[in-house]
Amino acid sequence: MTTDDTSTASTVQYYDELGCWVVWGRQAAQAALEDPHLSSETLEAANLSYLPTDMHEECSHLIETMRRWFVLLDGSRHTTARRAVQPLFSPRRIRRLEETIEVIVDEELDAYAASESHDAVAELADRISARTIGLLLGLPGSDHLSLHRWAKALTDFLGTSYRRDCAVGAQDALREMGEFIKNAPDEDSIWSRASGSEWDRLATSSMVMFGGSRPRSA
Repeated sequence: MTTDDTSTASTVQYYDELGCWVVWGRQAAQAALEDPHLSSETLEAANLSYLPTDMHEECSHLIETMRRWFVLLDGSRHTTARRAVQPLFSPRRIRRLEETIEVIVDEELDAYAASESHDAVAELADRISARTIGLLLGLPGSDHLSLHRWAKALTDFLGTSYRRDCAVGAQDALREMGEFIKNAPDEDSIWSRASGSEWDRLATSSMVMFGGSRPRSA
């Protein structure tokens, strides 16, 4: 349905070239968000259907962890997991860390200025994002090379889940990431904040770290 006033139009339309439905307009979008037939739990349909069946057991750690990422959960499970870590990103906490973040940025700008290659992504953006997400999540000593290596492995799997090597690489990355997170000494780390079982906390922690350090090209 459409109207002459495009600012208030509500439309639902299927696009063959995209292979999906597109919803726009306040009323249609609100109705879609409230429709119980629509779900965020798309990992199975979007990724695991392409993963060779015989790889499901071998990559069970990867599958069970990512199934618990709260961006892929609906209703109360999503709300509970999100609320548990929300204080880590509160305006008050960000303001408290502001001076430390400014130091990080200044240090990386100085290092970048002294660089010979001047690769703004690898030598500036990646390093700042890794150090700041580590600070926000209570993970001191975050190594930008490791963070982006883990994030790239997960990105590769999400984009090409039919490839066995990408599935194995993502599982290895999740395990390494999990050990790093669990060993964080900060009492206010994301590991201590996350809710649920150890597996649930690993899922939430890895998801947020991935979101904060994924490759710029992702």
